[in-house]
Amino acid sequence: MSQNVQNTSLVRGERTLQKLSMQQIVQAFDSVIQKAKNQSVALPKNNSAKSKLYFAAPWFNELEELIYKKCQCIFDAVSLKSKYEVFWPKDNVYDTPNEAFLADVREIKSAEIILALVTTLDVGTAWEIGYAYALNKKIVLLGFDESCLMSHINIMLGFSADFITIESLQKLLVGTIEQKDFIKIDNTWQGKQ
Repeated sequence: MSQNVQNTSLVRGERTLQKLSMQQIVQAFDSVIQKAKNQSVALPKNNSAKSKLYFAAPWFNELEELIYKKCQCIFDAVSLKSKYEVFWPKDNVYDTPNEAFLADVREIKSAEIILALVTTLDVGTAWEIGYAYALNKKIVLLGFDESCLMSHINIMLGFSADFITIESLQKLLVGTIEQKDFIKIDNTWQGKQ
């Protein structure tokens, strides 16, 4: 049974992140990271060729940078078991902004999947999602929790991708994600922009 945002008690505009301290956000991520470490122990090492995953996300303020780094920690916890080689745009330094742009475009083109962090709004991430959609790439939107989706879903994003929370990220990375782990968007105008 898949999760359904219509059946949540969330109110449009309210986001869990707005109510949490940085320490509470860190604790939530650390719990997910520890769970990923524990669960990945039982999985066999992935010896096959890894597919490319492009991680689209903002990192322009303290909260965004913290979430970006914690997502990297989740990947690090399962890296030997992961079916993906991740391209982290933030970790690549270029001489000019145009070089960064061209490199990111190249990486999106070569990626099998685009994982886009939508916990906060960011036009660059939205552009990367749109470009990936135009290339017929698989796109997965990643939120801290369901409230990230409920608080500001735009129909152009909501219907161009699948949606998961940080709780399911480890499953996506190691290839054990199931349909029930994806949050479904109702085809109604309720809660949409």
